[in-house]
Order: sequence, then C-alpha cells, then structure tokens
Amino acid sequence: MMMHRVLVAGLALFGLSAGCALDEDKLDPTKGEVDESEPPGDPTTPQASGKSDDAAKRLPYVLESVHPYTNNLNKTYTVDLAAVVPACATQVKLHFATLRTEANYDFVSVHNGAGTQVQRFTGTKDNTWSSWITLSSTKRASVKLTSDTSLVRDGFAIDQVEWDGAVTCPLAPTFNCTGDKIDLVRPAPACGCAEISHCTPLSTVTIKHSTGGGFTGQVTGKKAVGTALSTTDFMPATGETATQVGTIDQAELRAYLAHLVSTGVLYGTGRNEPANWTECFSITTDQESVSYCAQAGDHTAAVVDAITRFEALGTCGTGGALTCGAGRTCNATGDCEQSGCFCPAVYNPVCGTNGNTYSNSCAAGCANAPVAHAGECGISGDSCGTIAGLACQDDFKCRYDESTWTAPFPDAGGTCVAATYCDAPTDCAGLVHPGAIGYWTCPANTCSYVIGVQWTTVPSFSFETAHPYGNNVAQWKQLYLPSGANRMRLITAGVFNLEANYDFLEVWTWGNGTWTRTKRYTGLVGPSANDEFPGRYFYLKFVSDNSVTREGFNVIAEYR
Repeated sequence: MMMHRVLVAGLALFGLSAGCALDEDKLDPTKGEVDESEPPGDPTTPQASGKSDDAAKRLPYVLESVHPYTNNLNKTYTVDLAAVVPACATQVKLHFATLRTEANYDFVSVHNGAGTQVQRFTGTKDNTWSSWITLSSTKRASVKLTSDTSLVRDGFAIDQVEWDGAVTCPLAPTFNCTGDKIDLVRPAPACGCAEISHCTPLSTVTIKHSTGGGFTGQVTGKKAVGTALSTTDFMPATGETATQVGTIDQAELRAYLAHLVSTGVLYGTGRNEPANWTECFSITTDQESVSYCAQAGDHTAAVVDAITRFEALGTCGTGGALTCGAGRTCNATGDCEQSGCFCPAVYNPVCGTNGNTYSNSCAAGCANAPVAHAGECGISGDSCGTIAGLACQDDFKCRYDESTWTAPFPDAGGTCVAATYCDAPTDCAGLVHPGAIGYWTCPANTCSYVIGVQWTTVPSFSFETAHPYGNNVAQWKQLYLPSGANRMRLITAGVFNLEANYDFLEVWTWGNGTWTRTKRYTGLVGPSANDEFPGRYFYLKFVSDNSVTREGFNVIAEYR
C-alpha cells in the first residue's frame, strides 16, 4: 500500500492509494449490530443453476477464500485450469456459488491470464457467473480479494467453470439420409472434429432387450432387426427362439436411434456384469456394436431410458409404434397376441414375465407370455412401474432404487419388495411399531424397531471460534446430515462463553424451501442435549458485535 504525504498548515496529511478503500463517511457498526445475512443457496437443488451459454461445457472446479476473510487483505488466488479444461480452451467463465463481501468497501475482482482486471464484484452475489475471461497459454487466470480496515464477510467459493474454444476441422460432406437409412455419426468430442457422415441402412440395425437368469436360466425379451420386432425366449437346453410379432414404425425407429446417439448410449463403453437376474440391452449397426449387461434394476439412467423407450416402440395400440403382424391382434396390454386363442373360464392366476397377471396359464400362453410364477403379479421380485404402470400387491411396495419409493420419472421401472423391506432405517417410517420410545434399524434389509434412543456423531465435524474471538465476526459452518438422518443436536465440547445478548451462536434450518433461524445461543447458556432440530440441512453461524469478546466455544453435532 503506497502512502502520500502532503504538508498543509503545518500538519502532515497521509493518503492511501491502490490497496484499501477508505471513506470518511463510513461508520463503524453500533453496539449490538451483527451480520444478518442468511445461508447461501438451496441444499436440495444441484448447484448448476445460473446463466450459462452451454451446459455441456461446464466442469467442476473448486477455489475459495478463507471463511471469513480478514481485514486489510490484498490476496490473489490463481485459477489453474491446465488439468481441468481441454487443450483448445481459450476463455472461461467462473461460477461463484457464494460471493459475500462488505458492500462498496471489500471487493472480489476477476483477472484474465495477462493479469488485467475483467470484472469486479462487491456485496452479496451468490450464484453468479463471471464474464468471459481469456486464459494464459498455461490455462491460468486469477481472482483477487481486497478488504479495508473494518468489517469482514464470508468471502467467495467457486464451484465450476464453463470453457469455450475452437479447433480447426476439415470441411467434411454431410449426407441427408432419408427413408430406410439414418446418419448415426457420433457427436464431436471436446477439441475434436466430427466424424464423416455415413448413411446406415435400418436393416443393419439390431436392438435387443432381455431379462432373466435365476434358477432356470430362462431369459426373455424383445429384439428388433430393422423394423421387424420379435419376442425372444432363451433356455440353456434349447437356445434362443424368436417369434416375429409385428413391424415398428420407420419414423419412430429413426427418432429412437437419433436419441441413442444424442444421449451417448450408442457410443458408450458398454457393461458386462452378469448377475443372478441379469438385464441386457444391446445395439448393433453396420459400424458400431455395444452391449450393457448388469443386475436388473442397476443400469444407469441413460440406459434405463433407452430400455424404456425401446419397450414403448414394441407396444401396439393407442400411442404405440408397433403394427401387429398377420394372425395377431393387439391385446389390452399392448402386446401382439395370436388371434383365435380360446381358454377355459377358470381363475387360477399366473404371473407372466412381462409383469401382467393372467387368469390361467392358457391365457398367458395365448398372450405369448412365459409364466414367471403361480399366483398374481406384484409380490417380491416382480416388476412394477414401467410404461405399463405395473403395481405391487398389498403388503408390498415398489422399489425403484436404493431408498427410492416413488418413480423418479413417469416410465421408471422398479421391483416389488415386502412392505418391511428397507435400504436405510428412514425407509421404515410409517410402519406400525410399539408405543415405547425407540428407533428403526435396518438389519439384512428388514425394518426392525429398537426400544431406546440412538444418536450418532457427525464424522469430522466441529464448529469452533478463536479463543478469544474477535469483534465484527460473521462466521458460517455448513452442517448437512447423512442420507436418512432427520434430526440433529449440538454438543458443547469444552467452554461456551459469549458476550451475553450481543454475540450469538445461531442455528439455521432448511425447510419448506427456505432457510429459517431456529435457535440463538448467547452468554454462558450453550446447546443442550434436549435441543433437537428436525431436518437434514443446517448452517451454524457465529456473529459478534464491535466490542467486548469472550472465550468463545467449540461444538460438535450428533444426528439420528
């Protein structure tokens, strides 16, 4: 910081330049005045919000100041993206998940690779994208934080960047593939050139979805060769048999294949993880071949989406893309069954491998549906959800994923499990239990109610002030409980001593879409074991005014 001396009427006057902003009108906070800001952001929403030109070019990157920063600070933080952005990146935007400084006195400035200031922020600017910043040849830029002589805030935290750049590619011809052909050129990679277009005949495309295994080794499914759809049935002793049932609409098939390209499924690395009950999905073209095999219900969201859409292609009737072949009619479940099939009016229900209940095995045979087990569908192990809207019986529930009991999207498929099944103790909420105080546990995926109260220490968490703490402090500490936890309490680890009624430890709770300050501690009265806070997402905040300090505190947290 440079200082200039000027003599006026015998007085030596000193001015400050290019370091800290001084303002004769700036007033120190009055006694009892503390920072009243709220916690940053929504903990239930992924922090990818904010304006962005291209979501495909956003990459995670973490850089943050100390929280809170100090007075008289003039610190430059290097934004080193050499191992983050691709080689052709020339400029980036920075996403500030949080940005909080004393308005008009403390500043966060963004500098390009040459060190030139591009943009400057002050005050609260959470969830903000910077302007475009030109990188240096080593893929670097910088962020500078400056503060004056009094009052500090939380500082800044960068959580992602968006890059931009270009690569010179040769001009390749693009073909307009129509009718019974489609251009399945893979998307251009970052800093790479697109493939040359190629018209793939639909007749060379084979798509197959199958599920099965278990004790018998039977595997059933559907297979499309071009627009011809067949049902398949594999048995270890006899091999696979395929029965053509209809024709898929050509335009719908082309749209489906284009979707596989855009989601990356056609050009994925594949998966080969056979299990006791295996679900496989594969696509073969004249140039590509990829297969995904894993435990049923364990595929990625992109592959599940591809499977769901393929099953929809193979459905006849209203909204379906399948036209039944000769000698077949569309039944109520959207399957092409053989015409003229007659069965006795005897109700001896069986469950087909397609998840539908038939009045007897004859009716299942007429529907060309292999029998999964005797009795109605909807018991443990049966499919539920999906585009067919399959339901579980009473005393059973549909499990879509680990601790997921509602469909993540409209056509999601799951598996029926017992009502007492659990992945975590929170899955047992709502079950009948003894009237005594206790808690649910989940041994061997089965809900079990244990009498008594159990608390678990939040690992690696503590919130501690300096001893003694300083004046004009506003210090935050994030406290997000593990999945399944729904209640928290604080435990004082040592002394708790704040200036009574002027300095505070605050508890902020996320609920109903907003942050609420639910508790304030001051003086010698710290957290009690009886102070329980419902919820999963919390922030702790320590604030002090402009005079008198005490020893401070150190607290840990427990949850259940």
